[in-house]
Amino acid sequence: IGDCSLLEDEIRPPTLSNAGSDKCTLCAGGMEPSRDPTEIIYGDTTCNDLQSQASAIGNKTNECFLLQLQGNGLCGCPATNVRKCTICAGQEQMKYPDNKIVLNGVTQTCRELDQSLPEHHESCPIIRTKGHFECGCESLPEIPTGFCSLCHDENAIYSDNIFEAAKRSNYYCSDAAVDIYATGAGSDECTRHQAEAFVYCGCNASPPPPDD
Repeated sequence: IGDCSLLEDEIRPPTLSNAGSDKCTLCAGGMEPSRDPTEIIYGDTTCNDLQSQASAIGNKTNECFLLQLQGNGLCGCPATNVRKCTICAGQEQMKYPDNKIVLNGVTQTCRELDQSLPEHHESCPIIRTKGHFECGCESLPEIPTGFCSLCHDENAIYSDNIFEAAKRSNYYCSDAAVDIYATGAGSDECTRHQAEAFVYCGCNASPPPPDD
């Protein structure tokens, strides 16, 4: 995605995917998190619970990527050499590193999130969408082929207004962009949200009506 090919390997948080497996793992290579796996990390969820969720899904998936965010930030997965996603698509400095950002139920500062991001792969734009609006990144992420962009014109710049169609408090256009990303370009759900985004988010084009 864009400039990600220019990133250099560093000591970074691990990837969820195990190189020898098609199953998601909370820590790279099946390594154990440093936090007590039975300790409650939020609600009634433990790191053991996250491990169980990870083992039930495939690696290199959107769900796996989001689980790793929790594993890295909350369970203390050991560091390893991976090429990480960056919160700013152009790798520029964030303007607001101390702003709080909520993603997948976890609240962190933009700086903390950037430090705990997992391996770069095609789900990286869901982080960068939030980074653009909430952390002061100037660049917008590119949406890979096959994934759903909030605006029908995937290169459109939109406003992070309240996404009123969702009828949820404190739910913004950037939240909708994250939630619909993996629904697939051209899917009914993607098309419906793009039509709503045209109304509420200032997108410059509405998707065509569905075929009868």
